[in-house]
Amino acid sequence: MKIAFSPCPNDTFLFHAFVKKLIDHPFEMDVKLADIQELNRAVLNAEPDLSKISFFTLGKVLQDYCLLPVGSAIGKGYGPKLVSRSPFGIDDLQRATLAIPGRDTTAYLLYRLLLPEAKVERFCRYEEIPKLLMKWSDYGLLIHETRSPECLKKAGLYEVCDLGKMWEDKTGLPLPLGCLVAKRELGKATLTKLSDSITASLDYGQRHPTQTYPYILEHSQEKDPQVVQSHIDLYINDETRKLSQNGQAAIQLLLQEAQKAKLLPDLTLSHIFY
Repeated sequence: MKIAFSPCPNDTFLFHAFVKKLIDHPFEMDVKLADIQELNRAVLNAEPDLSKISFFTLGKVLQDYCLLPVGSAIGKGYGPKLVSRSPFGIDDLQRATLAIPGRDTTAYLLYRLLLPEAKVERFCRYEEIPKLLMKWSDYGLLIHETRSPECLKKAGLYEVCDLGKMWEDKTGLPLPLGCLVAKRELGKATLTKLSDSITASLDYGQRHPTQTYPYILEHSQEKDPQVVQSHIDLYINDETRKLSQNGQAAIQLLLQEAQKAKLLPDLTLSHIFY
């Protein structure tokens, strides 16, 4: 089975016991870790059997992939951050260059839904953005561990706004960021076993958190254990273990707003799960 997820700490924490076979499951795995935009593109090309992707991309692949009830990153009052290299405001974005971590990311969708259009858009890998802000970009959208206060301070960047807070203030719902999808053709029995196995992997990590650290730090862009743990505490929550009705409503609304903005095609959103 081809399995893909990002090297950010919440994903490696989630998959550690699954990949290392510290829990009992029947799957033989070809595992790939990649940048979130690379994961999005791979799923758009129907390459992996199971993958982490952005919720924005979910709306583009529902014919072939279904959402798993486990593994989602749902932000509650937080999300991608708009940052700048100088103390700019939101309105200045219309005259500026913006670095974006991929055209298929939820960060890009939120920018299109919530912010003025930048004069110039530049797409790059998420971990490159803090350094690129010192060279050619005025603003950047930061995701994963690079959005932490510690990383902003180290890079000398200014936080302009948190798009997750803007989304929740506007909608009253949490922000769907990333999720696990699997190919529908695997069949309900296999999809259920996959979901159960990943849930068991998450439970194992929460019972034995220190065992996950070597694997997490091996792959994380940020090597400070305190920053890594803060990231895990932020993005591994009750919605990660099993999506609630509130979380599902937030997903529906995000995709509907993308449809209204003509950023997603019209599609049936009732058939998201297997």
